[in-house]
Amino acid sequence: MTGLDLTLAMLEEGRAVAKQQGLAVEWVVGDVHHLPWPEGTFDAVTCRRAAHHFRDLPKFLQECLRVLRPGGHLGISDMTAPSHAVADLNAIERLRDTSHWAARSANEWAQLLADVGFDLIYLRVSEEVMSPQQWLSPVLPESQPGHAALQRLESPDLAPGIVVKGQFIKYRLVAVAKKP
Repeated sequence: MTGLDLTLAMLEEGRAVAKQQGLAVEWVVGDVHHLPWPEGTFDAVTCRRAAHHFRDLPKFLQECLRVLRPGGHLGISDMTAPSHAVADLNAIERLRDTSHWAARSANEWAQLLADVGFDLIYLRVSEEVMSPQQWLSPVLPESQPGHAALQRLESPDLAPGIVVKGQFIKYRLVAVAKKP
């Protein structure tokens, strides 16, 4: 098993979790836009809760296609929102996390995967209801980013579906695609 991240801090966190779970993982510092492996290296590539930080998602997906063997699978789990609400989700996410680049709707994900050359075999969106403070964590509500994000969540012009009856709706996408 191999893990990659751009930052040493995240790799250290990954090492600690892997050790706790008894997993043997080779950790590599690297950029998802330029994966450091030759073509056809892996049977599977996964990306969990990170793709919304990637500035060039098509480039990342092209790199995944490149490093997968024919018939290999790509698994993605990331935040999403309904098409009509994704712009507002991105705006509030950037208030609380300046490293957030862009969440995509399920339709956008399906199109991006197809455009790169993947065959989509599974796509599901689930919803988790939580308080705005739960969503905000680990950012403190009294911090400037926390305060700004919570204020935006209370805005009457926020797209429907992000906040329902005072609760934040966290949409999670899971997609599995296959390299032909």
